[in-house]
Amino acid sequence: MFTANLIIKFIIMLKNILKLTGAQQLSKKEQNAINGGGGCITELECEQQCQFGGWCGNIIGTECWSCVPSGGGGNS
Repeated sequence: MFTANLIIKFIIMLKNILKLTGAQQLSKKEQNAINGGGGCITELECEQQCQFGGWCGNIIGTECWSCVPSGGGGNS
């Protein structure tokens, strides 16, 4: 009986977490504010920014590119 109650409580808790009421998508202006307002860069601009370390990655579903710094951190 204890196990059944525990499972029921877990399911209720999980349902409450997954409701997502009040969630909304950020506008482009809000996204830029979070990302520093850098906007979108081309693949060529990305390659120029990453020339001293890092790699270029395409932001899925867009024409935007981002320079991702290489690891390092003294662990090599």
